[in-house]
Amino acid sequence: MIKQAEQQAAAALKAEEQQLAGQPGASVPPQPSQSSDDQVFEQATDMLWNPLVGPALRAALYKVLATTPGVQVNADARDLSGRPAIEISRPNYTVGEVVATFEDPSNGSVLESLWDYPGNMGVGTVPYSISGLYLSVTSSNTLPRDPYRN
Repeated sequence: MIKQAEQQAAAALKAEEQQLAGQPGASVPPQPSQSSDDQVFEQATDMLWNPLVGPALRAALYKVLATTPGVQVNADARDLSGRPAIEISRPNYTVGEVVATFEDPSNGSVLESLWDYPGNMGVGTVPYSISGLYLSVTSSNTLPRDPYRN
């Protein structure tokens, strides 16, 4: 997971540099270096978003999260819509955020992701939060009616 995080960071940096190429005086600002624990937590929680992750890998990711230093688990949490959830969170002091993922206790799927910037972690001064609430996903073998045609 650490190698994957480093590869993704290098690719993102390269893409940013390419985007700024040709702009006089533009440069990519230095990025904070994250600890290996930060990288593992980020990679594991990102992988859990994918509904195609099978039960064995999902269970392994939960075990990784359970052994990552700084992780807190609240088995009595609720997501923003009030659904029962298991909250898995961890502060990342490098970027001044607390990242939390809310998992469905019945099947382990992600219900919500939350990035909280409390403003008291030495990085930012204005507290704010970003949340992604995941509702059910359905599929169909037919296309819906074109909303742009009468």
